Amino acid sequence: MFVFGGNVKKTAELRSPILPSIPSIPQGFALSTDVVFAKECAKVMWSLKHHTEQIERMFHLMHQAALCYSHTVNHEYQLVVQQLQSLQQVNEAICRVLTSQVSGITSLKELVQAANHVSDQKFQDDIQLLNGEITAKQKSLYEFSEAPRSMRDKMSQLKGEIGEKTSWDSKYCSELFNRSVETLHFLVRSVDSNYKTFLKEKKHKSMSTHDQKVHDFTKIKLHQKLLEAQEKVVGYLTGRETVYSKLGDWFT
Repeated sequence: MFVFGGNVKKTAELRSPILPSIPSIPQGFALSTDVVFAKECAKVMWSLKHHTEQIERMFHLMHQAALCYSHTVNHEYQLVVQQLQSLQQVNEAICRVLTSQVSGITSLKELVQAANHVSDQKFQDDIQLLNGEITAKQKSLYEFSEAPRSMRDKMSQLKGEIGEKTSWDSKYCSELFNRSVETLHFLVRSVDSNYKTFLKEKKHKSMSTHDQKVHDFTKIKLHQKLLEAQEKVVGYLTGRETVYSKLGDWFT
């Protein structure tokens, strides 16, 4: 199959990007250490966001390839439909001829039977021969009359296969990635905000017990946000592999 002016060939498996390591939560309470931790969290989050944007761009390209594939397959489907419709018209014409032949042979048989009755069984073999011709014609008539049903079944099956092969693009490219970058944007802003808060807290040097508890809780939330972002990116990479594999199987 040819798309975009060239033959699509499935290459080796996609290389997965090396995702950044998530920093561990610092033990104890030390503002200087926590600021470094928050800064590292912000760097990791920006890196994960960058990976997501790259994956999204690739999904858009695969989406375009899927649309091209869908258009090509549907074009081929329409050609098959036209061929089957032409064949169906031929079958209908053959059925009309066979029906006329059966009617003519039946009339001839009735004439021979009448003559045979007068001639005392002289034309019995001719009658048997005509009966055989009628049976053969009726069998052919049945086969040709059943052909349109078989064609409709084939067209229905083909249409189902096309739908199955080309409907995934909406699922993967729309549902999976529709809000992915927005989610990562939100997480980046949130982590950056936490980092700036830690910088302000460092300037004050001292904190109340309540503020310290809030600070420690924020450290935990920072770590959870990174885990959430990392899980999303890993899921996107898995989806990318699935779609790439499907495209490769269809185009080759």
